[in-house]
Amino acid sequence: MPSTIAPAARAAFLPLALVDGYLAAMERSGYDPLNTPIETARWRRLWRLWRGSRAAG
Repeated sequence: MPSTIAPAARAAFLPLALVDGYLAAMERSGYDPLNTPIETARWRRLWRLWRGSRAAG
């Protein structure tokens, strides 16, 4: 996370840690943006959020 973000506002940007996983799923062959839901495992989402919060601190 860039150091230009105020420490008080870092929590608002934490969901951006999930973007890489969603983009990786969209790059797979056979992805249809109108008909293919992107579902990631709950533990994977939590892991990415945890890692993002550690990087932001």
